[in-house]
Amino acid sequence: MVCGRNRAVGTNALKRARQAGMHWLHALVLANGAYDVACAACILWLPRSRLGRLHLAVFKERATPAAARVLAYWVMTYGLSRVVAGACATRTTDAAAALSYLAEGAAYFAEAHVFASADAGKAGFVWVSSLLMCAALCARG
Repeated sequence: MVCGRNRAVGTNALKRARQAGMHWLHALVLANGAYDVACAACILWLPRSRLGRLHLAVFKERATPAAARVLAYWVMTYGLSRVVAGACATRTTDAAAALSYLAEGAAYFAEAHVFASADAGKAGFVWVSSLLMCAALCARG
């Protein structure tokens, strides 16, 4: 009976640890989504601000105003999906967020290494961290 209790206590502690880990992962997804939404809003309405220039600075050539707006809409799209995923934390929203990170990582990898239109170091940070977030969300499911 004592072993059974210890096992149960250990199991409960493990569950609490997993829940704490889920909280941190979802908090990170939520914060990243909010950051992306803020960056996209700045690209659209405050293009000279530091946040407005951050995503655009990854690219080697200066973006036309239309290209900057399209980038902002794309960043806003995946940012909003991450805000929902972080706030709701379901398997479905985790999968949607994981896919958004996979798409972001693939896009920045392609821009840096296939099209050579992005700075390899800056884009590398984005695609590596995006793929790590994708992997973390997939491992949770």
